[in-house]
Amino acid sequence: MARILLPPGHRPKKRLGQNFLVRPSLLRAIAERAGLTEETTVVEIGAGTGNLTRELARRAGKVYALEFDRDLAAALREEFAAGNVEVVQADALTFDFSALKPARGGLKIVGNLPYNISVPVIFRLLETPGPADELLLMVQKEVADRITASPGGKHYGILSVLCQMLADAKVVLRVPPSAFSPRPKVESAVIRFRLLEEPRYPVADWEFFKRVVKAAFGQRRKIVANALRGSEDLALPAGAVAQALRQAGIEPDRRAQTLTLAEFAELARVMVKLKT
Repeated sequence: MARILLPPGHRPKKRLGQNFLVRPSLLRAIAERAGLTEETTVVEIGAGTGNLTRELARRAGKVYALEFDRDLAAALREEFAAGNVEVVQADALTFDFSALKPARGGLKIVGNLPYNISVPVIFRLLETPGPADELLLMVQKEVADRITASPGGKHYGILSVLCQMLADAKVVLRVPPSAFSPRPKVESAVIRFRLLEEPRYPVADWEFFKRVVKAAFGQRRKIVANALRGSEDLALPAGAVAQALRQAGIEPDRRAQTLTLAEFAELARVMVKLKT
């Protein structure tokens, strides 16, 4: 197991989701799968005790180590005072990733995301333009299953559609609870996101597209016509849902979990016109 270096009197904080990855073989595997070179700049989200930071620093030209916990950030600054690691005490939900301008080479984002903020962080990184075109993020296995699910599967839903519209997502590592200290109660997985320059299918209004997808999955047991018709968020005129489904070539008695990304994109395209 790798070292867990904590400041004096510091205990892992459950409210911050502090489960530190300590298995050396997995730390090396994550760093290797990041595909770093001496010209790569990498941003690590949730540097924690620096176990993964050390592996990244051996391979990358520059590492920005983000850590929300003030005490851990201070300890990391002391350890990495000299070298290619710059420690930043910051919240990944508010940090301006677009402000980072690598001097050379590309920029990648790597992180062991706290379970309680993993989904909002992922959406922020996918939806906000920035210099990184590849993410390597560890999340709860259940979240990874939802992100990578295909239409018709039990895990396919809002997260699947929105993430796959913006990136190629693939699970590259499975991580057991025993690889962490303290041990979480669930398994984890590392996902590689390769960001697309544009949504996979044309979307005129991304925010409206999201509302359509969320409304369709809002009541999974209902057929898509009824789920959309009952959505207050869409605020469509009477008869618009039936007309939109017809124009999009989607049978109204289908359920949202059977619709493909292309069908959601076409449905939103039609509906936004009917809304206006």
